[in-house]
Amino acid sequence: QMVRPPRLEGVIPLADADIFTITPLTTVLADYLQADLNAVNNEPVSCDDLKNNATLRQQVKDKLLDALANTVRRYNLSTETIFSDYIDNNDQQTHTLALSIVKGLKAGYAYKAQLEAAYPDAVFSRVEFAQYKHFEPDVQPDFKYRDNWFRQVSVWLTSGFISEMVRRNDELSQELAVYPRRNVTSEPWGNGQLRSQWTGVEWDHNNQGSYLCSLVESVSIQQEETRYTLSNSGAEAFADTLDDCQPDSFSDGVERNFGVDYTENGVSFDSRFTVSLNDPSYTALADWVDLRGKAQQLQFSEMIAVFSALPYKFEDPVAEGLYTYWYKRRTDDTGDYRLLEYKGVINNEMEWYREVYQADGTYIKQCTIDGISWESCEN
Repeated sequence: QMVRPPRLEGVIPLADADIFTITPLTTVLADYLQADLNAVNNEPVSCDDLKNNATLRQQVKDKLLDALANTVRRYNLSTETIFSDYIDNNDQQTHTLALSIVKGLKAGYAYKAQLEAAYPDAVFSRVEFAQYKHFEPDVQPDFKYRDNWFRQVSVWLTSGFISEMVRRNDELSQELAVYPRRNVTSEPWGNGQLRSQWTGVEWDHNNQGSYLCSLVESVSIQQEETRYTLSNSGAEAFADTLDDCQPDSFSDGVERNFGVDYTENGVSFDSRFTVSLNDPSYTALADWVDLRGKAQQLQFSEMIAVFSALPYKFEDPVAEGLYTYWYKRRTDDTGDYRLLEYKGVINNEMEWYREVYQADGTYIKQCTIDGISWESCEN
């Protein structure tokens, strides 16, 4: 069954030709919209309701535009493509992608109701079912990456954050593995904030004692246009269940992260530097571990002095071998459309790219080795 998406004169800025193109994707978007409105208003919403209620029409507009924006952002697919008649045009690539999106949207909406029931006091929640490339070692001898279905859940609470990424079977009916589940809490710490995050990753779905558990503590302080964040990772441990994933010390940790977020001339920058036990920077701020209860004895001025010496500016060169891995990101929203640039080193390999956003919300990805010459590259 297919349905027309809502056609509201003067409310939703779509041309008639676009509005009356009926595809599986427009159908599921319209179905999602109607079901969501019915839930919000506790009863079915009729055409007469929409005609007679300006507030309800605005709800329709906001929710439809939000659903479209999420689809554009996630799949780098323009609204023009979403509303095009890709079936009649024999656009097989878009048709295949649309079928995947439809499947994910339907599953996501069904699970969203369960999530809202489980966290009725949540500030905001999000569910997404989508396909990602995932390494499958059992696909021997090719060792191929295949498209696996994942469910991603994010829940924002008044005092923290919960997220999980779960691999599902192709029918979306069975949970295969957790990659990972995170629980983050936040509390005041002197003039800054202390965040505690525990993470559980399923190591082997078929065996007990297969959850790899870790704990991260982070303390941050805002000074004018710059935020400094220190993160300590505790030693990893194994547990039988996610509920047992509760490591509680950082004194035997093996990794630290230094983060600097700042703004210049309306452009946002964020830089991250990760050091391991054998890196020379690991012993900096040696007393800044097991931070809960230490707000009175530690001074942010000491932390800021160490961070200010980092090569955190986007144009600053980073010496080879100084950090286990690092990245810098520049997000410029001062023009008509966003320009995002990223560069970093992971596993001794440099990655440098930018995303040039277009009027329709999609972006073109370009890569470089010197920051001067750019070439198109795959997402």
